[in-house]
Amino acid sequence: MQHITPPEKFVYTNNAFPNNKELRKKAARNSAIELLKIVAIIGIILRHISGGIANPSVMHGFQTSLASWDLNHIFVQLTYFLGPIGNNIFWICSCWFLVGDNRMSKRKLFGMIVDVWLISIIILCFALYDLGDAIEKEHIKNSLFPTLFENNWFVTCYILMYAIHPLLNIIIKRLSQRGLFRTALSFAMLYIILSVLTPGHFFPSMPTIWTAVYFIVAYIKLYLDQPYKNIRFNIMCIAISSAAIICSVATLNYIGTHTSLYINNVLLWNCNENPFVIIFSISLFNLVRNYKFENKAVNYLAGLTLFIYLIHENLLLRTYYRPMIWNKIYDMDKYQHLILDCLLFTTLVFIGSVIISMAYSSLIKRPMASIISWSYERVKALYLRIESKLLNISMHDIKKQELGESTLAEKINS
Repeated sequence: MQHITPPEKFVYTNNAFPNNKELRKKAARNSAIELLKIVAIIGIILRHISGGIANPSVMHGFQTSLASWDLNHIFVQLTYFLGPIGNNIFWICSCWFLVGDNRMSKRKLFGMIVDVWLISIIILCFALYDLGDAIEKEHIKNSLFPTLFENNWFVTCYILMYAIHPLLNIIIKRLSQRGLFRTALSFAMLYIILSVLTPGHFFPSMPTIWTAVYFIVAYIKLYLDQPYKNIRFNIMCIAISSAAIICSVATLNYIGTHTSLYINNVLLWNCNENPFVIIFSISLFNLVRNYKFENKAVNYLAGLTLFIYLIHENLLLRTYYRPMIWNKIYDMDKYQHLILDCLLFTTLVFIGSVIISMAYSSLIKRPMASIISWSYERVKALYLRIESKLLNISMHDIKKQELGESTLAEKINS
């Protein structure tokens, strides 16, 4: 079989997988990509806010997956796709910079887990003071261990994928162009195409879906970087994928309103692995990264997106407070201006989350930085002691086995 040699610029030397010093030199943030992250988090908030109207606690809410030609209904259905698009944009942005970067900062992972826990605990204390016994015990338990119980699946999945990305880079580095193409294609077929057409087959999960996206982004970065900088091509991909998403919603609404088929499953293809969602997200990222500028305000705000996500989609806030607000909105205008209500609600939540994120970053995270660092060192030292003991046990067993074999051999020889 003919082997395809990667182009000279992508031969697997320091050019393709630069060392840590080179990576630090290239660490300047492109504010265009940071701005894309801000737009993505706003889209995610809009999806969560509009989707909240389907919460059973909301008075006169409606089932968003039900087929309907009502304009408000279709608007909410379309906003649902902003969630998967935003999720994929965040992951694609990370993939672009993680491919070739074999650094995996354990301190960064520990800091993320601490941030998740602290924000969850702060909101839990507020909710207990405000709502008291109205909070279910299970929700209290989940708030005490937010990462363990996946209160925010995106963060938990990101932590897992960030931890294993150096292993994915090792695989990519050892593959030829043909090998990486086949790997990306295989993962895409199993966990993007077939996962949508035949849900549940081949054991799909978010880590497998994101692994597929990682290989796709790696292939684009290493071998298709120049073609994917073509602005017209990316705009065409965005237009086609947008049209496909809108047509899928319209088609399922049409079928559902005329037959019993898909009557309650209009959001069948609203998922992170939807091929058109992924094409849209990759093309939008490629389009944006063609433009480069630097703005400190944009970079600072983009740096708060993790906190904004954790705050606005907190388990207690989305379970207890969001339905309360929707009920008050219904009391005021009976959802007569639902689209405007969703947009205003989203704007207020975004602004509120930004303010709280800024307060958390300056009043809690920075003052506690030394404590978090000290805690990390203590946890690291404890782990290393346990690891050493386990390794010593294993080595002791191996030596014991070797000693037994040599003794047995001596007896046989004698």
